[in-house]
Amino acid sequence: MLTDWLKWFDKQCFDIWSGWNSKTFDVPYIVNRIKNVRESLGIEKPIENKLSPVGKAPIKSDVTDRATGSKMGETYDIPGLLHHDYMELYKTFAKHDPLPSYSLNYITHKELGEGKLEYEGTINTIYKTDWNRFVEYNIQDVMLLVRLEEKLKLFSLIIEYAYDCVTTVDKVFNKVPTTEGYILKFIHKQKKLMNDRPSKHVDWWRNEECYVVEKNGEKYYQNCYWEDGKFTFDEFAIKAGYCYDYPGRYDNCMSFDITSSYPHHIMQFNISPEVKVIHPTKEQIESGEVILSDINELGFKRTTDAILPNIVKMVFDERKEYKRLMKEAHKAGNKDLENLYDARQAVKKIIINSTYGVCLTPTFHLYDIDCARAITRCARVTLRDWLTGSISKYYPTKCFIYDLEKEFGSVTITTNGTEYKFGYNEKITIQRNGEEIKIPANQFNKETDLLGIED
Repeated sequence: MLTDWLKWFDKQCFDIWSGWNSKTFDVPYIVNRIKNVRESLGIEKPIENKLSPVGKAPIKSDVTDRATGSKMGETYDIPGLLHHDYMELYKTFAKHDPLPSYSLNYITHKELGEGKLEYEGTINTIYKTDWNRFVEYNIQDVMLLVRLEEKLKLFSLIIEYAYDCVTTVDKVFNKVPTTEGYILKFIHKQKKLMNDRPSKHVDWWRNEECYVVEKNGEKYYQNCYWEDGKFTFDEFAIKAGYCYDYPGRYDNCMSFDITSSYPHHIMQFNISPEVKVIHPTKEQIESGEVILSDINELGFKRTTDAILPNIVKMVFDERKEYKRLMKEAHKAGNKDLENLYDARQAVKKIIINSTYGVCLTPTFHLYDIDCARAITRCARVTLRDWLTGSISKYYPTKCFIYDLEKEFGSVTITTNGTEYKFGYNEKITIQRNGEEIKIPANQFNKETDLLGIED
């Protein structure tokens, strides 16, 4: 039976094969099943090689978790035949909020309104007790995937994505080759060449302690988790966006979001490694030659041809156009054209969102830790100024404002109608329960404390 199935499989000339959780289950099961049966029958010829269009042996490899690096299982790569696990495609490219489960049954109920066939007993015994139900169960699994693809068109999306980024379809999960491919295409259209990679990266900003900034006679620390008592950081480390939690129930909550914050800050500050200026002079800044970033001692030349800002702007414009065409196709009732433009605008969104992340990846051709730090800090400062400025006048957001004051190293205390601003850990004199004591400014309790004299 396996020999006949392999002959059928070979005649199909598949380009891609797929399944749900197939990377660590179906693929190794099929390969190992063929090998075990072959060896039990004393067949020396490796018939499992027939899975490969070029007749090569399956290549065994470990599957690791991208986040933790821990081993999740084993799989096989079939030479000449691309495999994509549809569950991974769904997690990465489908439009959905975080879900409690990614089982095929849960996803198909959510997307299609139907799920796997139910049966009595276990999958290991049903083929003995109810063969017809066993066959129907497997056919239903396959048809669920077919209907999922008919609806989501994820293969159309990743093929479009790979084509747009001048890379192969097996690279769509890796943001470095896809982003680099898109950048190379952009540069070649301008008849330019990519710069050479630097032979060595140096974290000058950390080595020169430029993260220590003096303002109004006080020191504060950029890129440091100073609120945890850490006033330095590892080489090439970066502090990204985060927020503090305040357990409890809150009424009338609001959430603010800056659309495509990082890409917009790339354009606003003209952030790109080839126009970076270290220690810009006062004359360069005042003349407008250099745009000063919110990272101390770092700026970017004011040009019109910087790579990353131009890439981001171009992709934004392309996505806007595809979304317009998608809406027109929807109004015209052309579902096929609507799906095509939807896939193309989704590809553009992926490219936009990848631009910041690859700046942090040493294998990226334009890797630059200074650019990455500028992007994240400029975004944090914008959010701070926005919330503590105009928005807070109309929507008092106690927890949000406290977050931002904590993040940027100051605490504001109002007493008798006058505002006083102190460093987060600055010692101040207060009166508490009739007793004069000194405490860090962040521990001031407006319900029980009276502000005394600044220390």
